[in-house]
Amino acid sequence: MTSVGARKPAYSAFRSAPSVRWRPAVRAPEATSAAALSSTGVRVVVTPRIGGAVTVTLLRGGRLVAVKKQRLSAGRARSFTLRWAQAVGARSLRVEVKAPGGATLRKSLQVR
Repeated sequence: MTSVGARKPAYSAFRSAPSVRWRPAVRAPEATSAAALSSTGVRVVVTPRIGGAVTVTLLRGGRLVAVKKQRLSAGRARSFTLRWAQAVGARSLRVEVKAPGGATLRKSLQVR
């Protein structure tokens, strides 16, 4: 607060910055097979701490492989199934979860 009682200019930037405290809880497997990835897919369970649009992406290197977006309520777990038909030859993938107010969560996924 300033001497006149107004908020400082950096306050809004501080409030809108992603926070580790509001990061969503995520459960995802550590490994899967290429056949399972192309047929049944990878199931990622997300529980956001703040309601809003949640984006779950599957990346190989820096390339986007699969994306799912959905609006979720705070504290309610929801599962996302990500599939990739051309999974043969991939060794490692990354699952990224973006939720409102929270820092982006990244998990690695090994392909056998």
